[in-house]
Amino acid sequence: MKIVALLLIIFMGFFQAVYAQDILLSTNQTEYYFKTGENAIIPIEINNTYRKQISGTLEYTITQLINQGNIQLSNYNTEKKSLSINEENTKVSLDLAKSDTPSNFTVNINFNYNENGDRIVSLGPIIIHFVSDESQKNTHQQNKMQSSSQPNTQSKQQDLFSQQQQQMEQLQNELLGNQQDLFSQQQQQMEQLQNNLFGNQQNLSQNKQQQLQNNQLAQDSSALKQQLEKQVQNQEQIKKEFEQKLFSNNDFLNRHQELLKNRYNMSRSNLNAISNVTGSFDIKYNSTNGKWATLQGNMKNGTITEITEQSQAEQEKLLQKLKQNILYRQFHSKLLTEGFSQNDITFDANGNETNIILKYEDQKHANAKIIANFVNDEIKQVTLEDRNSNPLNLMLLIIIVVTIVSAISIYFVIKKFINKERFTIIDSSSIPNLKSFDHVTESKKLIDEAIKYHDKGRYKEAFGTAGKSIRLFLSHDSGIKREITSEELIQLIQKNNYPVDDIRECLKITDLVEFAKLKASEYDFKKIISLFNKLSNEQNFDNT
Repeated sequence: MKIVALLLIIFMGFFQAVYAQDILLSTNQTEYYFKTGENAIIPIEINNTYRKQISGTLEYTITQLINQGNIQLSNYNTEKKSLSINEENTKVSLDLAKSDTPSNFTVNINFNYNENGDRIVSLGPIIIHFVSDESQKNTHQQNKMQSSSQPNTQSKQQDLFSQQQQQMEQLQNELLGNQQDLFSQQQQQMEQLQNNLFGNQQNLSQNKQQQLQNNQLAQDSSALKQQLEKQVQNQEQIKKEFEQKLFSNNDFLNRHQELLKNRYNMSRSNLNAISNVTGSFDIKYNSTNGKWATLQGNMKNGTITEITEQSQAEQEKLLQKLKQNILYRQFHSKLLTEGFSQNDITFDANGNETNIILKYEDQKHANAKIIANFVNDEIKQVTLEDRNSNPLNLMLLIIIVVTIVSAISIYFVIKKFINKERFTIIDSSSIPNLKSFDHVTESKKLIDEAIKYHDKGRYKEAFGTAGKSIRLFLSHDSGIKREITSEELIQLIQKNNYPVDDIRECLKITDLVEFAKLKASEYDFKKIISLFNKLSNEQNFDNT
């Protein structure tokens, strides 16, 4: 009897182990909200209960819903990449889309793998909303979405392409359905007119007139449909001409051909064409070994005004350098000791400068992050920001300490000089004539330089130089003989007679445009120049 019970326990344990083997995909929400201009990065949690590494193919399809009047069209793109899942819970961040205008996308995700037969895990649809108002991002509560694997047989298999095909057919049916509804309404009106005709012969002439109106309604409906189709065709033609202009640009073409030479293939092309020669582009490439690369930027009147190239290989190279950095190791160990775990990583590239932001979270949902600044692939700075750190207060404390130490040092130097003067006759002719630093003149030079950058279409340099000019002017005007950050400057001038709100807003705009977080506008630049002229004129007036 004991042997039977023991065998039963062993069998149940074996059955439970086999039964529990699965791959689970899940997201914290079914709908995600992003501000226009942001990258839609969706975290996917993967739970592997096979107790070994599982390799397969991650496939996801992104569908953009386009509303043209009462007609809804769609544009979709499918991407595939190899994925190996470790023997533990894993998080994968998918960079799915980006839009500069309010729009909606749907995402369907499949993970295909072979373990005792072909299996598939399907997750979706996940809905992505791009909104113009920042407050809309935090007003929606969503439930968690989770899915497990199932046999990938032909009777049950439904890949991403077939899902998209069904969605397209559904949209077409809705389009045709809308037209059929119009015609069915017209048919009902015709039947009603016929009944009225037989019921009341006196209204015969009126019924004929109504019939003519209904025929006109059908013609107007057909004309509206043709107009919408023409608008879509015109937009596609503009997009096609923009693409041709982009691929004929030498700056873009050289980078594109270099990627193709390194065995990259173009997998996604997101073109936002304002006209056939102006717009933005975001193109993704995949290599034969599963690596990715992107080309992003803007083109104005056929000229590339901004272009940024990023690649998975380059990011992995920078990340490897960061992990060898002593300061990063100290910060990382400190956060792990305090109960934090890393939950996300982002790369922010701007020309030859790249910022790596590693985000952490603890069980109480407190946040922290390590920020590493690279210039020309070399680490320039590593900082830690957590819930207890306050960089402004720390900087002010450093400034106060430096000021006190400097004042004490100056006091002893002056005292020593006075004592020495009692016994020494100083030849005044030997004292050099030191030329003072004219911060007003230097600041105006920077403003002139910013205007030249702006006229050449180099908006990042224009806004960055204008912000530097305002900081230089105000820091020297307040007695700090060095350039300081925008946040330090606002704290410094709080008690002085300056238009603090205008200064804060203008400096915020210059910083956002300089680091590619905001698009430059003519209105904002003129506002910043006007603020500087006002500040410098008031200073000259006070001196007189």
